Amino acid sequence: MRERVTAKDIDAAIHGLAAKGCVSLYTVGGKPYFWFPTWGEHQRIRDCKPKYPAPEESDASPQVAAGCGELPPESNPNPNPNPNTNPKNVCAEPETVSAPPVIELPLNDGTMYPISQEQCQEWAGLYPAVDVIQQLRQMKGWLDSNPQKRKTKRGIKAFCTRWLGKEQDKGGSRAAKQQKQQAFSTEQMSEYDREWLERVKGRKKQ
Repeated sequence: MRERVTAKDIDAAIHGLAAKGCVSLYTVGGKPYFWFPTWGEHQRIRDCKPKYPAPEESDASPQVAAGCGELPPESNPNPNPNPNTNPKNVCAEPETVSAPPVIELPLNDGTMYPISQEQCQEWAGLYPAVDVIQQLRQMKGWLDSNPQKRKTKRGIKAFCTRWLGKEQDKGGSRAAKQQKQQAFSTEQMSEYDREWLERVKGRKKQ
């Protein structure tokens, strides 16, 4: 069974909440009231006539403590001995230094767009027949020579992938051409070998 709660227990609990700033106590006409300071932050307040008097009508200033769950300044067990030191900066983790970009491409607004090593590795996997770093250098040279055709920050990656895609297609064509030339050379060598064999056979018959 529940233990019996007395009015004294309720009064002590409300004053405990007031001491932590969860509620604010005030009196109007000698009658006690309390209100939640952060009620408006979490609830929608209707535009209607209140049933109870507001804290502004209090006989004295409402009792307000530190924020709910926080300790008042005078009871802080660990005051900051150095007021010029920001506690947030104490024991802060060191900032990670990002690697410098492989290359920077000029944009139409005069700024530079950095290309990271991770991006180069991704493109190298997507376009294996292309020397990505060399093509990026050529892109930079082309953009430097054609400032009126420079791209926006939003469109520069599409420009790079179109460029690399075209180079990938060219690389595939060169590979096919080289393979065809190798096959032709092998065919010529085979014909030469056949002629040499015929000559050797003719000598043996004589």
